[in-house]
Amino acid sequence: MELLKPVPLAALAVELSVDKRGRSAARLSLRLTHEGIELARATALLLRVREIDAQVAPPSAPPILPDASAPFDFPFFQSDVGYHTAIELRLARGDFGSTPTFMWMRPRHPLVEGEVTTGTQRAVICVDSGNGVSPVLDWRRHGFVNPDVTIALHRPPTGEWIGLDARTDVDPATGLGTAHSCMWDLERPFGYGLQSLLCDPR
Repeated sequence: MELLKPVPLAALAVELSVDKRGRSAARLSLRLTHEGIELARATALLLRVREIDAQVAPPSAPPILPDASAPFDFPFFQSDVGYHTAIELRLARGDFGSTPTFMWMRPRHPLVEGEVTTGTQRAVICVDSGNGVSPVLDWRRHGFVNPDVTIALHRPPTGEWIGLDARTDVDPATGLGTAHSCMWDLERPFGYGLQSLLCDPR
């Protein structure tokens, strides 16, 4: 996903096209627009699903579950209502702002009113917070926006909670960085997120 412009709280149009469809994969393109102005674009690679006979090793470091994790609020939002109030957070591991961090996240509201939010939709809602979950810059002095996000899932998550085991790296010489997140549900990892970061002094 490429985030081209801020998305307003307004009527939006979604254009979806199938670019290629084969026996094992299909590639889709999506455009998000408002009054004819393109705000975001995305491509999706959909892969066929088939059960295989394979042993899966258990995760090496199971996280603390949400019920045993401390409630948390993002400290860098300035508005009373927004993304930070739409998501419930629980800090499971790490020292926020100085170390890699594991944060449990749960959307408080459906993505589309009147529709059940799927596990994959919850993952996409939450993974865009990888850089916010594991900041390494003082948010009072620097901004660190992500102009894109890449998501790879090897299964759809189950349950309400999405865990981000997140780490951010920034190069002071370039002002560029990356944030990468291993995504969990309550059972085990199910995918990864990667964000490019553009860092600037405020």
